[in-house]
Amino acid sequence: MQDIIAFKTYAMCPEEYRLPGVALSFPWIEQAVRSDEEAASLYAAGYTLMTRDQYERYKRANSIDLTVTAAVEESIDFGWYVIREFSKENVLLGITELGMTGQVRENTKEIIEALSVGSLYEAISKSKTITDDKKDAIFITDARLLKYVNMVEDFLEIPRSDTL
Repeated sequence: MQDIIAFKTYAMCPEEYRLPGVALSFPWIEQAVRSDEEAASLYAAGYTLMTRDQYERYKRANSIDLTVTAAVEESIDFGWYVIREFSKENVLLGITELGMTGQVRENTKEIIEALSVGSLYEAISKSKTITDDKKDAIFITDARLLKYVNMVEDFLEIPRSDTL
């Protein structure tokens, strides 16, 4: 018998055992097939059958998908971390008492949107090109923008900017 692998994908994994971010096409259970009868039985039980070479290519392709998914989720999580830090600092600086919440939100909208979807390079770019008319003396300053740009650069492991 040819070298055959039988496997079920993560989509067939019971919901309570699934990990967030794992592609449903990722292999979950695998086993070598020893006979035609076993192959027929496994196929009837919902297993996918492939030659070992096909299966190894399939696993590599899905491993890349899993790696990309993890990287995207990590960037999104970090983006939300930066948003939370900026928001907490704004509260401590008195944004609510000064009635500046709406204006600061509007003036940083593009940066916040980029961070919220994990587009960290775009967030850096938007921070560096924010126009002077959107800056103020407390909440949106060059020093604060540079601080957050540096946080993102550190996360991305790229050289820190000295200025905007």
